[in-house]
Amino acid sequence: QDPSVSCPASPVLVPLAPGTCSSNVYDYASLVSISDNCGIDSSRTSFTGPSRVSPVSFGTYTVTATAFDFASNSASCSFTLIVSNSASSVSCDTDGDGITDDVEGIVDTDDDSIPDFRDLDSDNDGIPDFRDLDSDNDGILDSVEKSVDTDADGIPNFLDLDSDNDAV
Repeated sequence: QDPSVSCPASPVLVPLAPGTCSSNVYDYASLVSISDNCGIDSSRTSFTGPSRVSPVSFGTYTVTATAFDFASNSASCSFTLIVSNSASSVSCDTDGDGITDDVEGIVDTDDDSIPDFRDLDSDNDGIPDFRDLDSDNDGILDSVEKSVDTDADGIPNFLDLDSDNDAV
């Protein structure tokens, strides 16, 4: 019989450490429940995800727990861990583009698998974000759009390709 591995509901929110742009060391292994009728082989049980021994920066991570029992049966579960600066007074800029992580958020505007807060060219137009005067390429300068969110979808107008939500 496979081990029982139970992960917490996603997402698990982790605040940044006060005054920093990273979280404290976070032992997410304690959030996972593992059991088995013939015992868990802890030498083969593993966790993949962000570091459990050093601070983790702002972002979204997938954590996967895999457990083996002494009969070599295994089971896994996964959950999402979000390190957020919602409770921090520090404005982080992980990618150094001049737009703070809390404004860029964890979206991936150009679908290149690099979240905007880490992407040097989040709209993939060949212009680095710190030099891009129109981040969403909609013809309206970022200085005009500012960080207003007209359609209340959580994406500031200067990053939103459809800021009025009219599907055009």
